[in-house]
Amino acid sequence: MSQNYPSAVYKNKLLLTNYLHSENLVPGNIIDANVEGDWLLYLYINKLDEETFYNMPEGLGELGEICWVEDRWNELMPKIADESRKHGWCVVQFYDDGWAVYTLSTFADWIKEVIEEDGSQYIKRVGAKFNITDDLGNSSVEECLFDNNDCFLVKFKEGDGRMIFAASDISDAMLDIVFNIRQVKGQMDFIGSKPGFKHIKYGVDATDEIIAVLDEAIKNVDSTSAIGAPESVLGGFETVSDENIKVVIPIFDKSLSLFAGLTRLPISFYTGERTSGWGQEAEKTDLLKIDRKKNALLKRYEPIIKDIFFNHYQVTIENLEIKQDVTVQEVEENDDNK
Repeated sequence: MSQNYPSAVYKNKLLLTNYLHSENLVPGNIIDANVEGDWLLYLYINKLDEETFYNMPEGLGELGEICWVEDRWNELMPKIADESRKHGWCVVQFYDDGWAVYTLSTFADWIKEVIEEDGSQYIKRVGAKFNITDDLGNSSVEECLFDNNDCFLVKFKEGDGRMIFAASDISDAMLDIVFNIRQVKGQMDFIGSKPGFKHIKYGVDATDEIIAVLDEAIKNVDSTSAIGAPESVLGGFETVSDENIKVVIPIFDKSLSLFAGLTRLPISFYTGERTSGWGQEAEKTDLLKIDRKKNALLKRYEPIIKDIFFNHYQVTIENLEIKQDVTVQEVEENDDNK
């Protein structure tokens, strides 16, 4: 067989074992790399946050809407959600000329204070330190204190009350499915880029010198060009196909369905198109599921938004809602008309 097949094929670096770990076992930058590089995690975290918070939610009130626009909350809120959903927590620091969101990737240490109460002592978390380095190599330590109206500790979810003080939105169950899908997709990518190879049959009279000449000539063979040679030195070409694709695709589809079910989002959110259903009714059903997920995400952060607006802007907010693309009533009416 010719040594020209197969040629090099790109492989995703996230298939390396050092990226296949959960948040509790490795530094935060591993989770950052997974979310940034894995298409499912990127859609579930970054794109969902962007689509949820880019448009102003309803219920801010007139003064709240002004604050939202002036402080670019359409950029700030997705950043808060991104970092806290990835790592469980982040720190929001407001400055005279803007804001910053600090998280695990630059975290140095907690600022602690010993509190005496009822004759006993306990340690309280009162702030955090972060190592900051810019593109020019300048470095500094940023100290953020939680006892003022310009700094806020944001948690996605409370931790276990022991060693984990805040829990992320990326569970071990989710990573288990994601890692498996990533490996299956890697196999699909390989098969797709190299669906087979050419088996070259040399003739009985093909010497090492003739084989070397044929190998050089074969490099130029494609669907628009060919070579000719006596059958005694070149018996022909035979395409050997990779049949594994027939096994891999159903596994990929099933795994994607499991991930969609775990995240409570339709498959169309991840693929960009419906994989089942008919017409506008199916599309509206998918949009309703996505709107529900966005609203659930907003409700998760509603207490945090209320707290920041009250303490930092002195603005009271009642209830926040996402403007829906489709309503439950519309979907039910479509079902009734079938």
